[in-house]
Amino acid sequence: MLDSSPLHDRLQRMSETPQGLPLVGALTGFRDAGLVVRQITDALRVEGDDTAIVRFDTDSLIDYRSRRPKLSVAAGSIVDVEMPELRIDLLHDELGAPYLFLNGAEPDFHWEQIAEELASIIRDLEVPSTTFIHSIPLPVPHTRPTQLTVTGNRQELVDSLSVWSPTTQGPAHALHLVERRLQERDHPVTGLVTLVPHYVLDTEFPGAAIAALAATSTATSRMFATEPLREQERFFQNVMQEYLAKDTDTAELVKKLEVRHDAYLAQVPSSGSFAGSDGSLPSADELAEELERYLANRRPFDAQ
Repeated sequence: MLDSSPLHDRLQRMSETPQGLPLVGALTGFRDAGLVVRQITDALRVEGDDTAIVRFDTDSLIDYRSRRPKLSVAAGSIVDVEMPELRIDLLHDELGAPYLFLNGAEPDFHWEQIAEELASIIRDLEVPSTTFIHSIPLPVPHTRPTQLTVTGNRQELVDSLSVWSPTTQGPAHALHLVERRLQERDHPVTGLVTLVPHYVLDTEFPGAAIAALAATSTATSRMFATEPLREQERFFQNVMQEYLAKDTDTAELVKKLEVRHDAYLAQVPSSGSFAGSDGSLPSADELAEELERYLANRRPFDAQ
């Protein structure tokens, strides 16, 4: 049974929020391959600006023993303890068009209640569509454009944006449950999942963030600034190129990934899946294991 006490606070500015705005959601906490969610949150939210229209009770939602708040100490004094947030912000795109952004920490508890309360907020604000952003690691090369797999009930987006449509099982994110509950209500919802090279799992991979924002633009008819991310992507590619020039063994393994990646894409139509007819994963286990072994202690730079 759901708790009768609400887990969110609708702030005063929510009453002033226009109806009919699309909602974008990206939460940190679980399997943020390439730190895509963190990069997107930094790109969309201006630090210091208070644009929240809804705040959730993270004291009731987060297990601080498994995800410790960030402590700042200076000159023998505790300067700050940064507590996690879960909120909905009213933001504006590059052209000034408004949209809603659900961001912050994925909850550890009360998933069903959060899904119910988000559905209520979406109904009250007459949100026309909801788009969630995720990322997962796969044995794909960093030298190719980032691809996506898409879920949801907006079939035109699933068909046009997905290059991999698996039939599989795995651990869920809280937003997966929200997506399912919204779909049961026939609310237009899309889950965008960027496919990140597994060997940059814990490193900022700007190319995936750019791909996610481009797909989100398609889903929401909003224009998102990507030039800072593009500059970071150019830097990332230059660093990787220099790294691989010094490590011929790893460079050869990446080349094999490129060949396998290109061969799979050549076998499927542009709206098809990045897999065989049964939706199975590309068989690159041997290459993945070799890359893990070579790169485990030889990353070009540490996760930021």
